[in-house]
Amino acid sequence: SVSFSGSMFEDTSSFARINWPDQPIDNAFADVRFRDRANFDGEDFAPVSALNHVTFDVPPVFPEPHESAVFERQYRAAVARTRAAIRRDRTRDPKAASGDIGPARTADQRWAALSGGYRTLKNIAREHGDFFLEQTYYRYEIKSRMKRPKVSMWEKAVAAMYGAVSDYGSSVARPFVALFAGLIVFSTVYLAIGLAVDPPVDPSAPEVPVVSQDMVWQSWEFSWNNTFRPLSALSTDVPREGDVSRL
Repeated sequence: SVSFSGSMFEDTSSFARINWPDQPIDNAFADVRFRDRANFDGEDFAPVSALNHVTFDVPPVFPEPHESAVFERQYRAAVARTRAAIRRDRTRDPKAASGDIGPARTADQRWAALSGGYRTLKNIAREHGDFFLEQTYYRYEIKSRMKRPKVSMWEKAVAAMYGAVSDYGSSVARPFVALFAGLIVFSTVYLAIGLAVDPPVDPSAPEVPVVSQDMVWQSWEFSWNNTFRPLSALSTDVPREGDVSRL
């Protein structure tokens, strides 16, 4: 198996021309310290999980495509390799090492290594002041962590909501879309409640509830107030006649 665990690189080191193995080499650089610049800028660089628990005294060089589609393709490839390694691990002796595949690990350890590798890349991007890379790697760090079996369902649910609303902090537009959609949903609910409690009717057709433009506006106002002024319903202001925005 490929491993530099516990090593110290004093001078400049280059891994740009290495043909990395297809399977994950988790923690191959665990507890490694690079005192000078390390170069990983090769087209074949893929083993993100190998960078878990690495220390860089000098910012290293990594491929930086700065294209969302490229990052997504690399992440999906890393996930596929990790899943393949987990399937192999289930058929092997956990205490044995087999050829160049390395020792068997639990599924949680595999996903933890991948998440840790992305955390290393995220921290490097932060040191460089590259906000785009930092957010990108943070996104994949969280997504990898959520695949760990030991992570609680509550944390996974919160992370899933965070991902749906803001794409883990990577999307600017998505939170506003979610906010607007929420306002529409809640205003519709409030309108339905108002119609169910005290439906206005047309004297000529008393069996048919009447939905006026004023009622629609009041339900929207109530939804808006409870979103941006959550205690507005407790206000002591006297509501105008027929106003249902302060139920």
